[in-house]
Amino acid sequence: MKRLPFDRAERIGQAIYEVVAQLCRERLADPRLAAMQITGAKVTKDLRLARVYYFLRGDLAARAACAEALACAHGLLKRAVAQRLAMKFTPELEFLFDESIERGERIDALLGSLKQD
Repeated sequence: MKRLPFDRAERIGQAIYEVVAQLCRERLADPRLAAMQITGAKVTKDLRLARVYYFLRGDLAARAACAEALACAHGLLKRAVAQRLAMKFTPELEFLFDESIERGERIDALLGSLKQD
């Protein structure tokens, strides 16, 4: 039996990422989401929960406002995912701040300072 290059949860996660990112760019006019970027989505193996990761430069107040705006848009985003993916059960969307970009920048800065020394 030929195995697909990745499993179903990964394919659904990629599809959710594409749908949510497109909607955030094109349909959500909330100014709190203007500088936000969707960076990825991971779905649990049972396909019941999708963790959608986002990134926003700025202080904690801007991040809190962005999280609040995403919570307000949760219903619209979940409905759009349900319509486009046409699954028996639509995964619950959970929005999480993606700290990996800041962590990478911090590591780059540390490595840069070591090169200068």
